[in-house]
Amino acid sequence: MLASLIASMASGEIMDAMRRAKAAAMAYLLAGVIALIGIGFLIAAGFSWLASIYGTVYTALGFGGGFILLAIIIIVAHRMGERTQKVVAQQRRAHDFKAMAQTAAMIVVPALIARGGVGGVATPLLALLGYGIYRENRPRKGSRRRPRYPDSPG
Repeated sequence: MLASLIASMASGEIMDAMRRAKAAAMAYLLAGVIALIGIGFLIAAGFSWLASIYGTVYTALGFGGGFILLAIIIIVAHRMGERTQKVVAQQRRAHDFKAMAQTAAMIVVPALIARGGVGGVATPLLALLGYGIYRENRPRKGSRRRPRYPDSPG
């Protein structure tokens, strides 16, 4: 009985919060649309004023070029931010993978010691060491190995 009373109070509060969030979203959407209409009128007023000074054709060319330049700036800024986000995400994935590998090693090593003694631990650790050495010394994509002797052709 107490659980149903708490659940009904919680669901009532949740529904009330949902109604408030919906009303706020509608108010912000309406304000945004009205602000865009206002910005459109300001642009039209600026166009009319500049058209009276420079002429209609030159003003239209200037406004068109200005808006295209603004679009290019926005796209370039977005792409720069995307690259940064990709690098951060890649670093986060690498860090998470290392943390999971360390946790797995901490869980597995005691079981290997209990099962096979030191020899049970040495084999997987040597395999990991060999793989680490391989990854450190393998050629990277796009890189070329330097010849051993400077005078040799290849």
